[in-house]
Amino acid sequence: MRAALLLLTQVIGFVASAQVTERSLLWRIRPAEGASASYLYGTVHSRDARAYRGNDSLWAAFGQCPRVVGELDLSAAMEGAGDLVTSMMMPAGTNLEDLYRKKDFAQVEAALKEHLGVVAFTTDHLKPFWSMALLSEATMHSDSILVLDDYLQKRAQSDGKEVLGLETVAEQMAAIQAIPLKEQAQMLLDMVQHDLYRAQMEQMMEAYAAQDLQKVMEVAEAGGIPQSLDKGLLQDRNVRMVAGMDELMRSGPPCFFAVGAAHLPGERGLLAQLREKGFLVYAVAPVPQ
Repeated sequence: MRAALLLLTQVIGFVASAQVTERSLLWRIRPAEGASASYLYGTVHSRDARAYRGNDSLWAAFGQCPRVVGELDLSAAMEGAGDLVTSMMMPAGTNLEDLYRKKDFAQVEAALKEHLGVVAFTTDHLKPFWSMALLSEATMHSDSILVLDDYLQKRAQSDGKEVLGLETVAEQMAAIQAIPLKEQAQMLLDMVQHDLYRAQMEQMMEAYAAQDLQKVMEVAEAGGIPQSLDKGLLQDRNVRMVAGMDELMRSGPPCFFAVGAAHLPGERGLLAQLREKGFLVYAVAPVPQ
């Protein structure tokens, strides 16, 4: 599951409509009637040390909110791990090789063996999306034990905060399941043929560490992911997330929302949709530690 979330925000997710966004990953959200403010933080699902370059504004906001809400409640999500594994597997009687011409499969197979080592043997029965996820994770720095989202939820639990999720595992996986296997296979081949997008990933992490969400989007939009995937993996999920955020903010104490940064900007991003619902949304300037 973690590898899939990495991919959603770091390879596929960055295809929202270009739109100028203030230089901040942290946003204050206040209902128009003047209730207590909640906060939205754009995360990156990574163990790279640059993902942890927080600031005083971030932790001050975190401390003010008795509830921390991620895309998933990661502890609860682990209870459905068995169903997740089943959804990752190719249909019975089908292998990864069946989706390619011989010369293309040779490229894919070589890349999987080179970057995944002994784990590569498991990919023959995995849907291509998940092989992409494994390759994406393998190319990233792993300076920390936990990815940022896990860390925020673990810290919330240790502080006695309530931890919630905006989606279920089944809802997240439905967007992936809707991608035809042939399309997944082509995406994996493209990734292999473009050196696993290493250069773009590095540029993106530097932009993220600089709190420059606009630059993050500009770097990643060069991938040219089809609009059909943008709709399923971002836009449709954004609608669901905003509905959940709306309900939580109107029915309880302030929340600290921690959601993949790709979901924030754009004409149908979380920031724009929250404003449409009448919330006052402001960027919180980073205060370097």
